[in-house]
Amino acid sequence: MLNPIHVAIIGGGRWARVLASVCIKLLPAGSTLILCSPTNQKSWHDFMAQPAKMPSIINIVFSDQSAILDNPDISHVLIARRAAMHKHTASLALAKGKRVFVEKPFAVNLEDAAELVAQSQPLQCVTGLVFRYSSNLRIFSKACCAKGKIRQIDLYWSDPAAENRYGENKAFDPSLNIAWDVFPHVWSILAFFLPDHSISVQQVRFTDTKHELVVCLKWSEVTVNLQMHRNAKARVRKIEVYGDDWSGDIEFSKEPGNAKIADTTLDVAHGFSSPLAQELAAFFAADVARIDPLCDIRNALPALQLADLITKDALSGGFVK
Repeated sequence: MLNPIHVAIIGGGRWARVLASVCIKLLPAGSTLILCSPTNQKSWHDFMAQPAKMPSIINIVFSDQSAILDNPDISHVLIARRAAMHKHTASLALAKGKRVFVEKPFAVNLEDAAELVAQSQPLQCVTGLVFRYSSNLRIFSKACCAKGKIRQIDLYWSDPAAENRYGENKAFDPSLNIAWDVFPHVWSILAFFLPDHSISVQQVRFTDTKHELVVCLKWSEVTVNLQMHRNAKARVRKIEVYGDDWSGDIEFSKEPGNAKIADTTLDVAHGFSSPLAQELAAFFAADVARIDPLCDIRNALPALQLADLITKDALSGGFVK
């Protein structure tokens, strides 16, 4: 059971409100949830005007983030702003000794990413790789690894241009291309199957510069084919895994999804609960062992390095020898 804590969220968009809704459910009585948006305080006032879900959580709205960062009672800060503001805001929070949860990508260029990693202590700053807490993917990946050597993984990821998620219309950040936006999630999922292996980019193709991307990776001896689309007709989350004489797949567009290996159905719904709630609960817990190591920004840095490489290779012709 968590002790009461004082938590702040900096940001005023849809995802910041999703985080706030989850926090209200997780935080114990006596906690305080401080909501801050330097540019959109109205969104938080509208949020607070809704029927209270947990009156024991005190909600306070600020427009000035310094009122949060300079408050020694606030121990945890969640950052969900435009991606271009993530690194700067996280750096300010770390400098004040806060424990920081910053949405992915935690920076929008490698120089900023390296600076933030250097500033953070281990597990002081984590990033939003929610799929690391997806028990359905963990069950499926373990079953695949137990089946035998993996030769190939095909992963399909599509998002509609407009989609209702968590009660609001979802919109992507137009300042980010799809590699920086989506690939951190994809990288965190692939690590279930192929941990601690070297990765090289074999071939890259942007169908259009910002929204559709086809990538072939070599992850150790495994060929990984990725198709990512951010302006599609429907939401798709699917992984196909191939061994020498077996195959398996999981379709989790609607979690926990459906999975099978070698024509045998796999129960991936057992024990499934909200991955986002699990990740935030681990962030709030005093026991840092609950945090998935890959969510620490220093361990998540390779995802941004690969996103940068993918982008550069695509724009320079799409092939790495």
